[in-house]
Amino acid sequence: MAVGQGRPAVLLVDLQYDFFDVRIAPIGGIQKAACLPGVRQLLSFARQNDWPVIHVVTEHTSSETLPHHLKTKGIEIYCKAGTAGAGIVRGLFSDGDKIITKQGYSGFGRTNLDDVLNDAPQLILAGIATDCCVHYTAFDAACAHGKRVYVPFQATSASTAEAYVSSLKAVWKSLGSVFDLAELPEKRLEDVSDPDWKAIEDWSKETAKVAEESGEEYESLLAQDPDSALTLFAARLHS
Repeated sequence: MAVGQGRPAVLLVDLQYDFFDVRIAPIGGIQKAACLPGVRQLLSFARQNDWPVIHVVTEHTSSETLPHHLKTKGIEIYCKAGTAGAGIVRGLFSDGDKIITKQGYSGFGRTNLDDVLNDAPQLILAGIATDCCVHYTAFDAACAHGKRVYVPFQATSASTAEAYVSSLKAVWKSLGSVFDLAELPEKRLEDVSDPDWKAIEDWSKETAKVAEESGEEYESLLAQDPDSALTLFAARLHS
């Protein structure tokens, strides 16, 4: 069933436990968890305004379904169907949300995402990673499907601070808007300000610092309860 009806749609990309698990690097990483507080803030606003939410998730059945480049690098299967690692992080999914399953990088690749979005003219992309699946989904949305793309910088993340900033700059240059979540209650999407790159760079440096300081305790908690590890990192980001 389509979700558009002229409203903006929120696409949450790859917010699954394996992508935050440092034990399966380079697929998983602690710094990727920096987006989660912003994602929750975005979701709260979206649900208050009855914006549709679509979860674009990765799901593999064997190593043969991995992207070709990853297979040639010998990357082991991740987000395997039916495993806890493939699950959406607790608290993000709600009744009425849609789920699109992919095996490649773009949410539009060999999926029915375009049919589900229907006449949603504006897409807000959040999740991981700005230098991979968020970027490729934004590219297809803007270039192949004529959508207006908006990326809130606090609700996306990447494996490194450098990749995060450079990929957001690429989105802003060619694909859509990069904006501050603080503007969302005050402005229409089409009126958001140009990005403050100094603020974005400072944010990326701070998240990298917190990730480095929290790494050992984060990894220890992962083995016991992944949600506790994610909560720890979120709390330290905002302390």
